[in-house]
Amino acid sequence: MRLLNPDFDLVVRHFGVPVSAALRALYSDPAAIQRDCVSKKYGPREDDELFAAWYIPLDEQALAEQWHQDDGRFDFADDGSASRWCVDPTDDDAEIYFFQHEDQTLHPTGVKICDYLALPEA
Repeated sequence: MRLLNPDFDLVVRHFGVPVSAALRALYSDPAAIQRDCVSKKYGPREDDELFAAWYIPLDEQALAEQWHQDDGRFDFADDGSASRWCVDPTDDDAEIYFFQHEDQTLHPTGVKICDYLALPEA
């Protein structure tokens, strides 16, 4: 299964530096990375939530299938409608962005990847 075999060297090959500790932790936790329908609450408003229908494998195929290319980000989760959560895979302090596939736009969330795993379930 692709999710259970992350290619951490892919980040070095494509981004020039090692994968962040936060992404390594996510992809190294078999129980977490195989979960579907994960909702993380990050703010006080009702819609302050990151919903991941499923996580995306950390591999060449996933990188090649990204809607956006060469912007320094890697898609790590899908919301179930082909829009994605993406992040600079080399920086623990990187902000998570929502990539809206319909209009090809990136939207900041204000959530850092290093904080993502610790966020409470919504």
